[in-house]
Amino acid sequence: MANAVSSAWLEALLAATLTHTIKASIMGPSYVYSPSHDTPSDLTDVIGTVTLSGLVAPGGVLDANDAIASGLTVEAMKSVWVYDDTDSLLIVFFDQGVGFDANPAGDVNIIWPDDVNIKIFPLGGRP
Repeated sequence: MANAVSSAWLEALLAATLTHTIKASIMGPSYVYSPSHDTPSDLTDVIGTVTLSGLVAPGGVLDANDAIASGLTVEAMKSVWVYDDTDSLLIVFFDQGVGFDANPAGDVNIIWPDDVNIKIFPLGGRP
């Protein structure tokens, strides 16, 4: 038997966050990740921000609807930060694994991973 975390507990842990405003900021090419970045005010080269909708956390895996940001310089997109705007805390940084679907007008669809064990953020070290 391997170590395990109760998915019911993880789901309850995220439930409080689901009532907050969760946003995703698309980062440009000059942004450099740092583990000391804790709040949205620590971020530089933010080229667009969207509020996430359809937040759920089944089994402790945070998920939301794919999100559309408009009017961006598509070539500049390099990474995404997801953060809790209510508590002003960064949650998770992506520089791979998240899809972008863009059109020439600068409308960008952030496509979250579709793996049931990953989505936006799996608590508890899920595979």
